[in-house]
Amino acid sequence: MKLVVVDSSVLVAFFTAEKKTPNAIAALEAVRAGNALLAAPPFHSIEVANALRRKVGQKEIDSERAAAIFELLFRMRIVALDADVRRGLTLAIRFQHSVYDCIYLALAEELDCELLTADEKFWRKLGGTYPRIRRI
Repeated sequence: MKLVVVDSSVLVAFFTAEKKTPNAIAALEAVRAGNALLAAPPFHSIEVANALRRKVGQKEIDSERAAAIFELLFRMRIVALDADVRRGLTLAIRFQHSVYDCIYLALAEELDCELLTADEKFWRKLGGTYPRIRRI
């Protein structure tokens, strides 16, 4: 079974109809078919909740839609795995980027798998350096 690390931007983008790109659809369909398993650090649900709160505040979605999306995420089979925070910090310092995002990358390194992201800033900074990062 293929393992794929997904950051919170992918989950929010997919469920709020921001970027239902072929990469995102293919990854989530592979999970649905039982051919792949999604992985993320344990704090991913907190990041998703915060992103949904921002979208409600910006009037992109209403609070009922935010709650429904959050419930859908809990029904998904996302394996919460700890990543090496020290490695995440090292990457964050090296690239002057958020520790949170770099922990997703550290997890993908540890698991030797792809990291899917919809975060353009993260992609621009690290996409060319780390071929395992795939932008949706």
